Formats: sequence, structure tokens, C-alpha cells
Amino acid sequence: MRDNYRSNVQEEVYEEIVRLLRTVYENEKNCQSMLQKELNSSFNAVFNARVEYFKQLQQISDSVETKKFSFLQEDLSAKRIDGEFQTLFNYLAGARNKLTRGLTRYRYLATLIPSDESKNIKKENIDIPDSQEEVICIICQTGIKVGSLTSCGHKFCKSCLDEWLSTGHSWCPMCKTYTDRDTVYYFTHYKSDLKAHAVENGNKEDTQLEAHHSSSIHQIYKQMDPEVLKQIQRIKLSNSYGSKVDMIVKQVLHLRNMDPNVQIVIFSQWQDLLVILAFAFDKAKISYVSAKGSHVAAYKSRRIDPVEDFKNTTSIKTCFLLNAQAQASGLTLINATHIFLCEPLVNTPTELQAISRIHRIGQKNVTTVWMFAIENSVEENIVAIGTKKRLEYLRANAKENHIQAKEDVDQMVETDIRTAESFALTLGQAVDNGRQFSGNSESIADSDLWNVYFGEET
Repeated sequence: MRDNYRSNVQEEVYEEIVRLLRTVYENEKNCQSMLQKELNSSFNAVFNARVEYFKQLQQISDSVETKKFSFLQEDLSAKRIDGEFQTLFNYLAGARNKLTRGLTRYRYLATLIPSDESKNIKKENIDIPDSQEEVICIICQTGIKVGSLTSCGHKFCKSCLDEWLSTGHSWCPMCKTYTDRDTVYYFTHYKSDLKAHAVENGNKEDTQLEAHHSSSIHQIYKQMDPEVLKQIQRIKLSNSYGSKVDMIVKQVLHLRNMDPNVQIVIFSQWQDLLVILAFAFDKAKISYVSAKGSHVAAYKSRRIDPVEDFKNTTSIKTCFLLNAQAQASGLTLINATHIFLCEPLVNTPTELQAISRIHRIGQKNVTTVWMFAIENSVEENIVAIGTKKRLEYLRANAKENHIQAKEDVDQMVETDIRTAESFALTLGQAVDNGRQFSGNSESIADSDLWNVYFGEET
């Protein structure tokens, strides 16, 4: 009796479980059917877009013109093949020449790197000749001034190598490597040392000529003290931008070391040089301002007045970059005590106007003008011409007997020079007749141009 009751209960439980499972199954089946319908309705747009994409892609593919090959099997001819190969060979030869010239230039530039830095470059597979104080030509056994660098890295005088190649030789005189004119790199070699004295060597006649030339150049601008020059040379820069720019940056650093609050006005008639100086000052941590309208990126769109920024005593800026042609007049910058002229100017009144930005009424400190001129270049002649003009202004404004007493430069006093400068500023444009200024260029008198290149100072 009891067993029958238990079996009946179990049967009822099983039936209830089966009923529940059947219900769950039916519900899940309905959910699956509903989900399938939802997927079909929701993703139908995606499938349609996919079909449309491939349809448009097929249209683009059908509209592309079939590529026409230069050498189809039915159009092959020996003449066309030879012409195509010749064109490819010419391209290859041009690329090889360009690569060779690039390697030759790289070798030359590598010789300009200081020896301690060039050791790292020599770890590469490219051989780099050591830099020397004076490079000797193996052909004529003399120092090289204007030279030629072959692709194999050997240096010769330009005239010597030209003569060698013109006689039918097509190889390097040193190592017999194939050499032609297309792979030769030409350079001009100067010693990198800065000079503070006039050089005294050679025969007596040459020495007298050089002494006269040095005297004519340094009548107004005196040579830098040798001890000061040594201190400037000892300053190290993280980057090099050329001998003149390096010298200007070192001079600014030297003056700032002497006086942390020093302020300098820098004039150049070349806007590109001012941009390079601004970049060099950024690298050397030198503060500066530049005039409005300049090409210096930091000051192209600044609204603050650069003049007031330079005069601000709470945040002292070391340098003020100005264009000598366009911004040499109309400013009063007596807070500065130094002026840098990055290059000599043919137009003397413009130079004097630039100097007058700091050397004027109200200036209570000693002012110094520094001019940077490249030796053995036309800049030396421009300095001599400018000095000669100032002396002519002095003689034109003085009495005859006073002129004769002051012919010797050593006897000239400061007041005489100031008189000449004042007279030059008074004459202004009337003295340099024919001068025209437009943008970054200048038109000067034919006589001045002749004296710059072919005058007695050249």
C-alpha cells in the first residue's frame, strides 16, 4: 500500500517536471523564432548596403581602362627594346652620379666636423679623411685654397686636378679610382681660427701693402683685444651655423657673462641672417625680440610692441634683431649699450643711423659698436670704403690747415670722428646719390660697386 502511494507521488512529480520543461522549451522556441525575425529585419539594411557597395565597386572596375603594356608580344621589336634599355641605363647612370656626388659632398662636410665628433661618424662603412689645419695638394705640393675632392676622398688643387683630367686621365692620381668631372666636388679652404692682428709675413713689399690695407680698415673700427678674443674662442656651442653666426653668438654669450643685464641691438641688412640668428639664440638660451613684420616665427603674429618689450626692465631681453635697411632710424634704444653690425654697409649714413639708436642724447653709459666682417672677402673692402667716406666727410667739413694736421690716423681724436659722423648724417641721402632701396635689396652707385670689387683695397 505504502509502495503504491510512493510510486504515484513520484509519477506526479515527473509529470510536473515534464510539463514545466515542455513549457520552457516552447518559450525558447518562440524566442528563437522571434530573434530570427528581428535579425532579418534589423540587418536587412546592412546586407542591402553590402550589395550596393559591391555593385558600385564593380561599376568602377568596369570603367577602368585596361593597362597598355609597352611590350606586348605581338608588338615586340629589337629597336624598341634597345631604346627602352638605353633610357633605363641613362637613368641608372644619372642616379649613380648623383649618389657619388652626394657621397663626395658628405666626405667633405665630414672633414669640417671637429675630430672628437668625427670619431663617431667613422664607425660607419664610409671612409672619411681626417681634417687638417692645412691640406696639401699631392700634385703641386702646396696648400690648397680652392680645391677639388674626388669620390674616393682625396683632395687636390682645383687647377691641378682640372689639368690632370684634361690630359686624358680618368682616374684619381692617388689611388687610380675612376674619376670624372661630374663626380668631383669643389670647395674653398680657409683656416677656421679667428684673427685679431694683421698678418705680417712674406716679403717686405707685401708686408707694407698689407700694413697699409690693415691701417685703412681699422681707422674707425679697432681690432679686438687678443685676450678677449681668446676668451670668446673658448666658449663652446652645441651647434654650428657658420663662422660669422658662431662668432656673433659667442660674443653675445661673452658680453652676457660679463654683465647679465647687458642689452644688444643687432642690425643686418639680410632678413634671412636675422632668422638664422634667432634660431641660434634659441639653441643658446639667449633671450631676444624681433621687430614686427620680420620672418622670425615667434614674432610674426605677436601683438605686443617689440620696442616696449625690449625696454621692459622687469623681463630683460638680451638682443633686439633689426633690419638695417628698414629699421635703422626712428628708434630710441638707450637702454642698450652694444650694437652689432652683422656686415659692413656701403651706405655710410644708414650705418650711422643704426649706431645712433643707442648713441644719442640721454645715454648715460659707455656704448660700443661691433662690426663683423669676413676676412679675405669684399666685406673688408666695404669697411675700407666706409672708413674712407667718413674721412672725406671730415675733410669736407673742416678747414684746410686742420685737414693737413689730421692726415695721420693716429693723430685723429674722437671729436674729429664724431664731427665726420654728424656731417654724414646731415648729408644723408644726398651724399649717396643714386641709392635705391626695395625690399631686401639695394642699388648703389657704380663707383662704389667698382671699388668694392676692383678698388685699390682689393
